[in-house]
Amino acid sequence: PDAVVVAAQAADEALDKFEQLGYRPPLGDGDSPCASNGDSDAIDIYLLNFAAADGQAAFDHCQPGLPQRCAGFILVENDFRRGGYADTAEGLRTVVPHELFHLVQDAYDAGVERWWAEGSAQWAAKQVYPELQDLERFLPDYFEAPWRPLNVPPSGVVTNFLYATAIWPVFLSERFDAGV
Repeated sequence: PDAVVVAAQAADEALDKFEQLGYRPPLGDGDSPCASNGDSDAIDIYLLNFAAADGQAAFDHCQPGLPQRCAGFILVENDFRRGGYADTAEGLRTVVPHELFHLVQDAYDAGVERWWAEGSAQWAAKQVYPELQDLERFLPDYFEAPWRPLNVPPSGVVTNFLYATAIWPVFLSERFDAGV
């Protein structure tokens, strides 16, 4: 039950911060063609035991047209016992804002390039909880080859590199401001 409360608080704080930054809210699932949409228009957050991942944003339905704008839900690890975070609360405060920002992105265009989707979601999560160090933990994966273009990941497993592309939105927000 504590994880549910922490996840809900992290979601509320993230959505408030994204609104303060001027972003559209995620699309609601009230127009979903699915038989059940969680019985409300609220964003659905499901806590579950992942085999390997920490979280995922998924589409519920998309509006016709281009850009493709989609509503969705998020799946988040329920206890973070595999490591990577000090405790469950830190894991939830890190992953919930990141995954919710993917739903914000999907309200604009669900087809954004993966490097931008992951890098900007890392940046957005840092805006909610600046004291957390998830963004910094991935930066060495970018700086191993700083000449590599942001949109050309290395071969093999690229997740860390994609998260490390957060260096670009960090640069933009520090050089200009978060509004850019």
